[in-house]
Amino acid sequence: REQSDRKAEAAGLANIGAVYYLRGDYDQALPFLREGIEISRAIGALVAEAQLLNNMANIHERRGEDQEALADYERGLEIYRSVGGRAGETTLLNNIGNLFSRRSDRPSPQRALSLFRESLAIARESELVNSETRALPGIGRVMLALGSNPKEAEEHLEGARQGAHASGSAQIEAEALGLLGELRLRGVEPIAADRLREGQE
Repeated sequence: REQSDRKAEAAGLANIGAVYYLRGDYDQALPFLREGIEISRAIGALVAEAQLLNNMANIHERRGEDQEALADYERGLEIYRSVGGRAGETTLLNNIGNLFSRRSDRPSPQRALSLFRESLAIARESELVNSETRALPGIGRVMLALGSNPKEAEEHLEGARQGAHASGSAQIEAEALGLLGELRLRGVEPIAADRLREGQE
């Protein structure tokens, strides 16, 4: 009974934190998330702890606190790996990859690319279609930034676009379309047109 009450308390704190987060009131959200993490850790609710760590890392990242965000992401990733939470693992790998690719002080695109690829491999191995769709645009975005292998970048982005369209994920589809548009501006032809030409040769 007591553990059940503590789980409910942690969930309540997480919900309050989420409300403040959605309002953009990060200073108010953090204390609730921290308390929820402490309770979850105390009662051994590992998945709940990992979810809250991810939420707290999101806030740190939005506040430009990259080191704090990375520490929370990595702790959450460690937990998901310890319990075999493959979907959560891919989410955290993608979030860490996004952090490394976008941080302004020390961007590390190669590290980001490695993380996105790891996430994609896990998603495909575990047949996690939504996780695969979320990993693909990260790979395409980083490859585009590096200027390496535009055709491979396009294949990943087209896969992301199709997966996002099928699942109704408008945000991912919009990102993929925008990056595909950037490839067109760089003179990279659509895959279909390119393959049609190859078949005619």
